[in-house]
Amino acid sequence: MGAHSYSDLRSHIGHELECVGYGEEANPVNVAIQCVTCGCVLQDYDRPSLAIRRHTDPEDPRKDFDHLGTMVCWHRRYKLGDLQPIEPPEDWFKENYPPEELKGSVLLPLYLYDHSGITMSAEPFSCQWDSGQVGWIFAKAEAIKEAYGDCSDASLSSARECLLAEVKQYDQYLRGAVWGWEYGDDSCWDYFGDTLEETGLEHSVPEEAKPLLEAAWEARE
Repeated sequence: MGAHSYSDLRSHIGHELECVGYGEEANPVNVAIQCVTCGCVLQDYDRPSLAIRRHTDPEDPRKDFDHLGTMVCWHRRYKLGDLQPIEPPEDWFKENYPPEELKGSVLLPLYLYDHSGITMSAEPFSCQWDSGQVGWIFAKAEAIKEAYGDCSDASLSSARECLLAEVKQYDQYLRGAVWGWEYGDDSCWDYFGDTLEETGLEHSVPEEAKPLLEAAWEARE
């Protein structure tokens, strides 16, 4: 009989009590407070299950995160990236990104594949029917200087890698590859990635839940 009230617990005053775990010693599946004198369990709790779920309303990395690049996109149905100009690309670039500003900057094309969902890349997709260029991502010289101190070859290379990482993260957002975990009453969300390692979930999951992480990832919803 467990202790569910003042009277129940009062009857164990002066008894020998112990806290025990059931299952693996390092990570028991149940912990209990037992009265050794009476041989009964006063209170016990099962280990919570760990669930990894897709975040259905994640933060938009183009709106909610800091980023080096600017994404400018043209699409009839989707509002993509940071800017969606009305004027044609040639006119917009002539006014906002003239040729003299190309020096010391990084400019990468953006491609969209639209088939049962959308995915974005800085490289063309193999399917010509459902994909095509949708815009560009760029970092102007002043932004690169602010981030890396100059526009040297090394800085431009670092800026390019940064823009590619931004495209990858935005693609994960578009595809819904954004996750969260729930463990008992605790939870944490907005982890981007296609693999468990890439998401970084292991850095925030409670220590006692880490042995459950790989199985939870395989069973993710």
